[in-house]
Amino acid sequence: MRKCCLVIGTLIVSLVMPLSTVQAFQLRHHGGLHKIERVVDDLVLSTVQRQSVYSIIDAARADVRDLRPKMKENRKQLRTYVKNGSTDEQQLIEFGAVVGQLAGQSVVNRVRLLRDIREVLTEDQRVEAERLFKRMRRHGHKDKDKDS
Repeated sequence: MRKCCLVIGTLIVSLVMPLSTVQAFQLRHHGGLHKIERVVDDLVLSTVQRQSVYSIIDAARADVRDLRPKMKENRKQLRTYVKNGSTDEQQLIEFGAVVGQLAGQSVVNRVRLLRDIREVLTEDQRVEAERLFKRMRRHGHKDKDKDS
């Protein structure tokens, strides 16, 4: 039983670490707020649109600030659990549930952010923003859709 819990704990830790990093709203290095800001900066927006989009981004930043400490605390508790060699499977399940809740909240925040930004943009700006995001996802590879 102890071996099973250790394997499950190790598995969750290996899943939680990348999830936590990515779920920090994917707002740091992998599609985060700074990338959204880069796309916004590349778009031709009116002053009103730009102010509106940046107010939306600032609100999202506050959401990330609220969520990040919770994720950090959960990772810390999970590490302690694994290091202590605990065999309480119920506690492990509770840690997993918290990870799921935080990841879910992060996804909701991101979708809400992108939805709110899309509402401010015109149809042409949306198309251009999608092209820029697609290009970023390719990590700088040549944009094959550029001629389209």
